[in-house]
Amino acid sequence: MVDCTVETVHGFIAVGECFTKLSEEWRKIRVLSRVFALMRSSMAQIDRYTCEETIRRLDDYLDRELTPHEMELVQEHLEVCALCASEYAFEARALERLRDKLQRIPAPADLLTKVSQALSSAV
Repeated sequence: MVDCTVETVHGFIAVGECFTKLSEEWRKIRVLSRVFALMRSSMAQIDRYTCEETIRRLDDYLDRELTPHEMELVQEHLEVCALCASEYAFEARALERLRDKLQRIPAPADLLTKVSQALSSAV
């Protein structure tokens, strides 16, 4: 609450300082209302994809196998949900480590030839 005193100066009411204080308070209220509006829109995004739905789609999200719209919904949920973001970070690290390990295993030089021959003989 703004505490201001009203004085009379030469028969006029002097409310300049009070008006300034009220303006500052209204500015704060407008900023807070914008923040709450953003929070409400973030909550709506959580409602669109719940944690269960997000976790269920994490593997496909990591492999980029979702539709662009689904990718966006998962991304939006990860931006506002710390629990799901933590699970995503864990899964992403595990997948990255697995990919690093798989890249270090050399394939035999004649593997492509053997696969091609097996496919030709199967047809």
